Amino acid sequence: MSKIVTDHEFLKQVSSKVESVEEAKQIIEKLENELRKHENGYGLSAIQIGIPKCISVIKYGKYEKEFIHLINPEIIDRGEEFTFYGEGCLSFPNVYVETQRLKDFTITNDVIDGEGFRQEKLTFHHPDNHKEDLESIAVEHEMEHMEGRTLFEYGKPLTPTLPLVRKGPKISRNSPCPCGSGKKYKKCCL
Repeated sequence: MSKIVTDHEFLKQVSSKVESVEEAKQIIEKLENELRKHENGYGLSAIQIGIPKCISVIKYGKYEKEFIHLINPEIIDRGEEFTFYGEGCLSFPNVYVETQRLKDFTITNDVIDGEGFRQEKLTFHHPDNHKEDLESIAVEHEMEHMEGRTLFEYGKPLTPTLPLVRKGPKISRNSPCPCGSGKKYKKCCL
């Protein structure tokens, strides 16, 4: 069973191209199985399950039960950018960022065709004010994983990335105040 990688340094690797159909099929199966476990996930790249290859899967369709397979994708045409608020990543749970995304773009993508690949062009468009349609956002996000980029390289955090940690032991309200005043904590520095 695969586990999603959270090691930032590992995720910064640039993925290599997928060379064979057999390799692509094996990775796609692992990616789909892992992504099905995550209700909030829209896409997953091979690097996120420990395989540094240029392949990912994106959920789409009315019930998000179907998948787009990205194999060795490359952006060939870019439209204007817009700001997208609240983008997340399965490798960094509970972290959300503000990102610059393309409103329209076209990619070339390898498609499994028998024992080989054929190349196709896919065009993506993000509709105005439509947060539910995340397909184009997910495609860009997963392609950036293939390039070794994570949320931390291209987004402005909207939430703290580290939990707050108490520096010392918990002090109860009725304990002597640690400042040395002799008063109870609740009457002094609380």
